[in-house]
Amino acid sequence: MKLSKEQIAKIDENLVLKGVVYVDIKLELIDHIASEIEDKIEDEGVDFDLALKNSFYERRNILRTTSAPFWLGNFFHAPKIIIDKCVSNTQDLAKSTYFSAVIASIILTGFYQIYHGEKIIRISDNLIQAFFIFCSLSTLTLYFVVLNSKRKTTYSRLFIRRGWSMVIFLLMISFGEMHIHFYRPNMSVFIVAIGNTCYMTLFSYTILGMNLVVKHFKTLKKHKLYF
Repeated sequence: MKLSKEQIAKIDENLVLKGVVYVDIKLELIDHIASEIEDKIEDEGVDFDLALKNSFYERRNILRTTSAPFWLGNFFHAPKIIIDKCVSNTQDLAKSTYFSAVIASIILTGFYQIYHGEKIIRISDNLIQAFFIFCSLSTLTLYFVVLNSKRKTTYSRLFIRRGWSMVIFLLMISFGEMHIHFYRPNMSVFIVAIGNTCYMTLFSYTILGMNLVVKHFKTLKKHKLYF
């Protein structure tokens, strides 16, 4: 049997009472719990309330409150399933960031070693600065949009926590407080590439971090369809 909207809402209410306030985690758990309850009602003939109680008891370990690693935020306590999801998202972002930064640094450093005429460097520097200004404004806008979002996801939490640092970094590049030099004639190409990789790591982390916003709003769209 299919659960009613009222029964789905009761599952949602119980998850909130357990501290599961992030929409992406709630949707994931509601799917599993609802399917499990439907099977128990049909196969075992138990009523909804008993099936609900048993389902939550079976998930007591992932719903117990635990502390997050310090890099996820001081004094951040939440159910284990939320902490695990935040850690997983952060690790995936870090891996993608480093890989993208290394590839971008190699390509751009190599390009400048071949094409390093004064005109090309001036044009490319202007384009890079314009791009960074655009990214700064976009990140700042997204930060306030997500901050004012009524519903929360693990994606929005990670983005908000990093939003200001992203904007500050981009603005420092945009207005010349920090400089990326893909071509330095008096320095080893290897050393230049390593230095550029550090900058590109910060940049890639900022750009890829915007993907968290995309995932946030995709989750909210799914939530509207579900309820």
